[in-house]
Amino acid sequence: MRRALAGLAAALLTTLAATGVRADDTAARDEARALADRGYELFQEGRVDEALDHFRRAEARFHAPTLLLMIARAEARRGDAIGALITLRRVTAETLPADAPPEYAQAQRDAAAEAVAIGARVARLRVAVRAPAGAAVAVSLDGVAVPAAKLAEAIEVNPGRHEVEAAMPGAPPTRRVVDLAPGASEVVDIALQPAPPIVPAARPPEPSLLPPALAWAAGLAGVAVGATFGVLALEKQADLEDACPTRRCDAGDADLADDAERFASVSTVGFALGGAAIAAGVVLYLVRQDARPAMPAGLAASRRTPHGAALSGPALRWSF
Repeated sequence: MRRALAGLAAALLTTLAATGVRADDTAARDEARALADRGYELFQEGRVDEALDHFRRAEARFHAPTLLLMIARAEARRGDAIGALITLRRVTAETLPADAPPEYAQAQRDAAAEAVAIGARVARLRVAVRAPAGAAVAVSLDGVAVPAAKLAEAIEVNPGRHEVEAAMPGAPPTRRVVDLAPGASEVVDIALQPAPPIVPAARPPEPSLLPPALAWAAGLAGVAVGATFGVLALEKQADLEDACPTRRCDAGDADLADDAERFASVSTVGFALGGAAIAAGVVLYLVRQDARPAMPAGLAASRRTPHGAALSGPALRWSF
């Protein structure tokens, strides 16, 4: 390999002399040769990344197939078989001028032989995507987009782990991870299906207002009965007070007292049942609204019937 770099230096000088380099290009030529020499020293010391940087900088200043060959060898040494193979193919594909130094032709022969050896270690991966007709499928390999034209052929990759992702509009991306051994060839099959349409959950029917409405209607009816019979009881009480100013009544007035007592009882029951029904309607309404359960005290309070209690009090106790 040292002979190859020595040939590189000679080839640089020969090419410069043959092409008639201007005086202001001499510094670039000398810099390229110094970078190549230092790159070879670093390569021999195992400092491959630094060597590769020097070779590339030398190539940027002066192109030579021998420099590309050293770049490919550095890439292969650092484990980038694909990068090395691409660079070697650049060397072999180059058309040399008739007056090219013999070191250039030798570099091409060496590159062809090394490309065969490295190509045997390269892994190959083909991505087969099944998707609905006309779908715009996007495929990436290790985060780099893969052109649609390359999906029909095997893609050369470095051995090791790779991630394939395929996606299309209306479908979540599908990922596959594959580990490839040197020289392995594998097909990654991915089936893409559009995501099912999102169907909104059926809204539950509104709870019926009929139960609380019926309870309220019954409650109002009970209150109306209580109020009606309360008024009748008061009227009977007034008639009885007129008939018995001294609280001593004749036997014929007993019917008035019985009616007043009976109406007062009906009024009390009507208010009690009406209040209970109204409270039940409130409870049913709150349950319908998914609110907190109704407080039991509400039902207890509904049992109080102050008007009825007044009508059933001692005032309606008469003696005959």
